[in-house]
Amino acid sequence: MDLTNALEKSLSTDTLLSRLGQKILENNLQANFQEYVKTLSDVINRETYGFPLRAAAAIKLRRALISSDDFRCLEAQHRWSLIQDCIRQYIIKNLLASLVTDETIPSVVAECLAAVGCAEFGACGKSWQSLMTILIDDSLSVKSTKMLQAASLDAIGYICRDLHDWNRQSDLVIKVSAEVHQSICNGLKQQDSKHARLAAINALNNALNWIVTLSMIKESDKQELMQLICETASSDSPAIKICAVNCLTYILADFYDSMHCTLDEELFDIIVEAMTHQKYQVLVAGTKLCNKVCYLESCLFKQRWHAAYPMRKERFFSDSRLLQQLTIITELLEIYGEKDEDNVRETLEHCLTSLVLCYDDSFVRKYVANFVEDNVYHPNWQYRNAAIRMFSSLVTDEMVDLQVLLNETVRLLIEMLSDCSCEVKAAAAHVISKVFDHVVDSSVFEPNLEALLNGLMRALNEKPLVASYVCHAFARFAVAVRTFDVETCFNITCFYDMFPQIIRKLLDTINRVDADNDLRMAACHALDCLLDHCSKCCYTIVLKSAEIVLKKLQSLQHQLEAVLMCSKHNHLISVLCITLKLFLKNLRPEDSRPICFKAMNVLVHIFCTKSFDMDCVDEKVLLAFTTFVKMLGRVFNHYLAQFRPCLFAALRSSKKYSLLAAVNLTATICQAVGCKFYLCCDELVPILLDILQNVNTDRHLMHTTLSAMGILAQVSGPYFRKFLRSVLQTVVKMQSKLDEVHLEKIVYERGYNLCEMHKHFLRVYVGLVQSMKNDHKTLKSLKLLLKPNLMNMINVIIHIMETRSYLTIYEVTWMEMLSNLCAHFSNEVLPRMDTQAIECFLVHARNSKNQRAKKQSLFINEQLQKLKTSSLISIV
Repeated sequence: MDLTNALEKSLSTDTLLSRLGQKILENNLQANFQEYVKTLSDVINRETYGFPLRAAAAIKLRRALISSDDFRCLEAQHRWSLIQDCIRQYIIKNLLASLVTDETIPSVVAECLAAVGCAEFGACGKSWQSLMTILIDDSLSVKSTKMLQAASLDAIGYICRDLHDWNRQSDLVIKVSAEVHQSICNGLKQQDSKHARLAAINALNNALNWIVTLSMIKESDKQELMQLICETASSDSPAIKICAVNCLTYILADFYDSMHCTLDEELFDIIVEAMTHQKYQVLVAGTKLCNKVCYLESCLFKQRWHAAYPMRKERFFSDSRLLQQLTIITELLEIYGEKDEDNVRETLEHCLTSLVLCYDDSFVRKYVANFVEDNVYHPNWQYRNAAIRMFSSLVTDEMVDLQVLLNETVRLLIEMLSDCSCEVKAAAAHVISKVFDHVVDSSVFEPNLEALLNGLMRALNEKPLVASYVCHAFARFAVAVRTFDVETCFNITCFYDMFPQIIRKLLDTINRVDADNDLRMAACHALDCLLDHCSKCCYTIVLKSAEIVLKKLQSLQHQLEAVLMCSKHNHLISVLCITLKLFLKNLRPEDSRPICFKAMNVLVHIFCTKSFDMDCVDEKVLLAFTTFVKMLGRVFNHYLAQFRPCLFAALRSSKKYSLLAAVNLTATICQAVGCKFYLCCDELVPILLDILQNVNTDRHLMHTTLSAMGILAQVSGPYFRKFLRSVLQTVVKMQSKLDEVHLEKIVYERGYNLCEMHKHFLRVYVGLVQSMKNDHKTLKSLKLLLKPNLMNMINVIIHIMETRSYLTIYEVTWMEMLSNLCAHFSNEVLPRMDTQAIECFLVHARNSKNQRAKKQSLFINEQLQKLKTSSLISIV
């Protein structure tokens, strides 16, 4: 089918037609990459096609060339480099021509052109440089239309954004940085075109890593750039203003020390204007900028405190500015009392905390204290909420008289937990959790501890928002109790007396009908902290609580026998499994195993019911189930036959994280059951191979699946022989695909990811080699299959060895592999292993702190010496 028709089908509102179109496009991409991208560029450049089709083609072309995943991105760049040079130039010309006719804001073609630019950077630096030159010239030329100038600036910004970190130190990047800076400044100066200014400020946001971190601009240029951004931030257009203010927030740390007084005044006006703006998004940007200034001021204060020489000697906020800023913050706290998506309230609290720290002349503290005193009992809940929130800014480690202040206000906080407003209760719980974090003297709580704990438990019955903050407070309290108990003579008997009630209350909170995911996670975290820090003192209570959770799980099983499974039950299973897991990890093995055994009976029974859909199962259930399997060990073999269909169904899940958890569970069951797991191989290996061969498989899932395959091969022994050829072909193909991609410069993260992938290849090879242990009958045939891949196995080890930073992390894995190769292939591996590089790494392993690696290195050295001796004797 024609690619254009497939594109049209992919845009169809009919789901079946859309999927068919997507499938055809994907097949074309895999079958003929060059023709695919060339045809898409033709569609983008043809004006006779409608905008939706051209935009869809641009998106498809971009996705074919760039990805958030490092390996996929490098693979796409490699495929681009294999395209003929004349075709690559043809595609670039098509996109540059369509840039002139693209009237979308921001430009769709510009994003597509950026993807091509990044791929071209990896393939050929000269072509990339010429592309950048064309874009910069178009953005600077007087002859260019305003739309073309804006689209060119969009493309420049997107290229700056999409080029990965390891490319930013390239000489090519350094060469064009000054020109990029010039074109952006030119765009910012165009007062008559809002579109060009918006494109320029967006490009600047994307290019900040180039311009600032590379330090390619002079001090005078810095002042000019700051002046231009400040002028842009004063624009009437909210979109331009938001981008400019965000840009200031990002860039300020690099420019703050050298800013002159005129810019200080201008910056303060921008902050005030943005924080008092009617448009909410501008206000959010303004609060973030204010927070950044306050943070930088607190950093400068610490420099002065430690007698360091700060470059900037003047304070940003004069007395008049400080009072104006505090007034604005206070008014906004009164307005934004409720929780909002952009965390305006939290940002404002951070501003206040920084101001309290850096202006140590008590002016800010007095202002906050007076506001709290005047408004804490105000009839309007917004004022009471603002008062409590402002009080939280005083709770810091640097506050000298914090203990005295808290002695006077703990009772007030307990009282606020019973306020008629949920927001005020939430604020009080938030401040209490901060208090637990910062207080070092336990005497603050001694007279009020019982009342405080009772107040927090009562607040757990409130709305989910309040209960979430209370759970965080209990989590912080659990950590604090451990510190108090060890380091002070604080009497916490009342806490241990109330421990059963607190645990029960948290369990009830987890099972609340109206509980959202945030509340459940907060309650589970609080429970985890309490059990970790206090379970030894209250072991009997923890054991009884675990039995209570088990009974709830058993009662759920009986309910499901009478009714059909629904999402509510699925969620309840998830919550109970997570909770039971928390209790079991704090119990002794003799107590945890019987509970785990009963829980496994219940779960396997639930999973095997006809109404239960494994595709809908939450990944947290599978993770908890994995913990139960580890606890039971070989006992899980009793459930294997019954659980097999459920495991295979989970491995076919369409959910990313559920599938990852299912593969992880498979590896755990392999290790627990051992050689008896070979009965599952016939169904299991094809499923794992499908995951590995799927082009859309996530990198973490790929790692876990390779590891599971290695473990499966190891435990299955000779039975795995029938899958050896197909597994080897898949792994070797993946390895060769990865080895095709080469970069001269590798950053830490990318190098680590590369080593991780090679480590998991190694694990598969180790599993395959060890699968033929004690199998003398089939040893020869297995060796024949593995023999052609010996070099691949050794190459994997060499790849890891080349990245010396990771030797210690992977030494046990690759030493185990070398040991197996020496034991099974003797003379075949001698020429490949008798090299100076491997000798150096054997010396490294002999000096290792890891005894296992040291022992194996000695064994390998001994084997190599024997092989050398025997070869010399045969020559003689």
